[in-house]
Amino acid sequence: MKLFCITGMPCAGKTTAIKILSGKFPVVSMGDVIRRDIKEKNIDKDMREYSTEIRKKDKSYVAKICIPELTEIAKISKTCIVDGVRNYEEVEEFRKFYDVVLLAIHASPKKRYERFTNRKRPDDNLTYDGFINRDISELSWGLGNVIALSDLIISNEEDDVNKFKENLTAKISRIEKL
Repeated sequence: MKLFCITGMPCAGKTTAIKILSGKFPVVSMGDVIRRDIKEKNIDKDMREYSTEIRKKDKSYVAKICIPELTEIAKISKTCIVDGVRNYEEVEEFRKFYDVVLLAIHASPKKRYERFTNRKRPDDNLTYDGFINRDISELSWGLGNVIALSDLIISNEEDDVNKFKENLTAKISRIEKL
């Protein structure tokens, strides 16, 4: 199975890319897998705290707990989208089993902060310092390496979703029939 692993800094447009691609391919959200892990193990920590803790112990842990779901999807699909890759060890774990294409969505810090303040998720700290601290936290997991080593990088600087969709689908169409 081919995996398109989506990565990028917070508010770069990963969720938008997933929404565009989810109509064509199944999606596995690494965040959802972590949330299930927290619930199943009855862990009393928030997702960010737990994610940091488990990645310190085993950088590929989240990828490993995605494998059972991906194995089931591979029975019915030749392609799957994985949302939320945060370090290169996760990519390497997926590559043991699948043909991985690493896709980074990029937007400038200024544009991402604008989106950050507009999305108003309950776990967002809406100060600029909170935004920078979140970036630093994600970069500490190895996210910068994943972005730098991506097979495809798609810019999402503008607010034109149709233009972003055209760019995204054109790049992916070179690899996979849409």
